[in-house]
Amino acid sequence: MTEKENPVIEPLLTLLENAPIGAIMIGQDGRIFRVNQYFSDFTGYSKDEIRMMNIRDIHHPDDREKNWAPFVDVESAPETYRMEIRYIHKQGHEIWGLIQGTSKYSTLHAEVAYLGFIHDITPLKKQEEELRATKEKYESLIHNSSDVFVLYDLEGHILEVNEAYTRVTGWEPGDVIGKKLPISTADKMEESMNIIRYVGQGGMIENLELVRKGKNGVRIEVSTSISPIHNARGEIIMIAAIGREIGQQKTLSRRAQQQEKMLKQLVDNWPDAFMIVQDGKWVYSNSAGLDLLGGSKPEQVIGSSVLDYHPPEDHEFIQLEMEQTHRGYVHRSVRQKITNLDGRVIDTEVTSMPAYFEEESPAIHVVLRDVTERIKTEEYMRLSDKLNAVGQLAAGIAHEIRNPLTAIKGFIQLIQNKYPESGKYFDIIKSEVERIDLITGELLLLAKPNLKSAKPLDLGELLEQVRLLLDTQCLMNNIELLCNYKAKPQPVIGDANQLKQVFVNLLKNAVEAMPKGGQIQLIVDADTRETSITIQDQGPGIPLELMNNIGRPFYTTKQNGTGLGLMVSYKIVQDHGGSIHAENIPQAGAAFTIKLPIAQVKDVSEEKEAASSRLS
Repeated sequence: MTEKENPVIEPLLTLLENAPIGAIMIGQDGRIFRVNQYFSDFTGYSKDEIRMMNIRDIHHPDDREKNWAPFVDVESAPETYRMEIRYIHKQGHEIWGLIQGTSKYSTLHAEVAYLGFIHDITPLKKQEEELRATKEKYESLIHNSSDVFVLYDLEGHILEVNEAYTRVTGWEPGDVIGKKLPISTADKMEESMNIIRYVGQGGMIENLELVRKGKNGVRIEVSTSISPIHNARGEIIMIAAIGREIGQQKTLSRRAQQQEKMLKQLVDNWPDAFMIVQDGKWVYSNSAGLDLLGGSKPEQVIGSSVLDYHPPEDHEFIQLEMEQTHRGYVHRSVRQKITNLDGRVIDTEVTSMPAYFEEESPAIHVVLRDVTERIKTEEYMRLSDKLNAVGQLAAGIAHEIRNPLTAIKGFIQLIQNKYPESGKYFDIIKSEVERIDLITGELLLLAKPNLKSAKPLDLGELLEQVRLLLDTQCLMNNIELLCNYKAKPQPVIGDANQLKQVFVNLLKNAVEAMPKGGQIQLIVDADTRETSITIQDQGPGIPLELMNNIGRPFYTTKQNGTGLGLMVSYKIVQDHGGSIHAENIPQAGAAFTIKLPIAQVKDVSEEKEAASSRLS
């Protein structure tokens, strides 16, 4: 009886054809007798193509023998079977099917040995492969990580550890797996269990610093993050902990903090001003920087513009210098004038270099050194060299001039007696000759040896003598000479005549600066090291463009001046170990301040002993 003649077979074949899963009938030798449309779609072959094939033709080449081995002998084949089989689609890619069926099934066809039903599980297999690859990736990441990884159950028993765990703690996996919090110290056990309970209820902990015990008994400092692991239903099933040893890191951090503290102390107490500029403003200054800029508190300087301390004509240069520094250029020992908060102009040497400050923002490190006194010293040294050179030249010139000058003066006297009617001309000649004699006298003074007759002097008595000497001249010019003794004049070591000449020169200059009269103040002050004498007039002051030329040889603003008076005064004071400083007093004229070192008690007593021995 054929399939069509069998009233049971035909409905069954119709059912298999329209089944929502694949159906296949296979002979004992593997030849395919019948498949439904699902199976055809599953493999990509048409039904006619499949009926010309053997089942092993669509099995994956690597699996053909293994898959067919149980079915070679139908008598010994399993009556029912369930297998996952890998096939090759007509287009060449892998597909997977879950096949379930029976053997010795000849009801449908005399030669049919096997009937199978196939479900396409290719998507599921792909997911499994992706999950497997992901699992392997994460397992590789965890086991090869330099951080410690520990997997706990909800009771705190260790389920898994990675290699870093062994490296850091010294414990092998076999020593700790299955044990409850094995590396928590006894005094921290309850705290550790509270953490497990908290995370087991859904909490998370980040960067918690803990102390654990290593296998050799040492304490291990770790920073740990702990989080729950959920299953597909969202239930917490495990707890994962990732930790990093921070003992060495904390040691390095402490050392870095100590070094930073030492560096800060060094910078704060550095004798030069160290400052930081950001966006054109001061953002940091050490104590020396505050002192240099005239601030007593950081807030007086911090936040203010760098340009506030420079004259407007220098702003463009300062801006350009900052831009160059930001581009990586280092400026070394650049001379700049700054005006501090007190209004004092200071000469500085500035070194600036690119840097970063707070959150790695671009900034400029600036080192400033006050070189005002050094510049003055250099100027004094240059002036001293000039004075020495002028002195040597003056000695030769003065001697050469004075010899013929003496003869000229004598012969003029004789000729004048012979031609009395030309007396006014001879008076002019004699006046000019006396002027030449005066100049040669001042030249010789420059060449005289220094302080041959130096001895302790009563400065108060010396100044009183000068005052009496100039009182008459002051009265004639409607000038009042006022003495202001802020401190008792202290004795000094020097030559009385030379110092008297200095005071007379400066007082005469003050008188000549006030043709309409006024007041001249003679101010005396002293400290433990030096005494100062200031001569202050009420004249027009000294033009700023001429201030730097004061004391230079042959420089004068007087119509009949020689330009040697102040130079001689500077040299005398310099030879006495002192200094002269000229300045303009706002709305009060000019002031010359002479500073002389105070004679020590030893110097005065030695002079008294020498005087006593001379008298005896």
